[in-house]
Amino acid sequence: MPVVTLTSYALGKIYNLIYPIIFLVLNK
Repeated sequence: MPVVTLTSYALGKIYNLIYPIIFLVLNK
């Protein structure tokens, strides 16, 4: 796997973990 693919995959995983938290914080 190219490094770019691994990087975007990791960023996608992090985004999926962080986004719901930010969403909950903003809606308090």
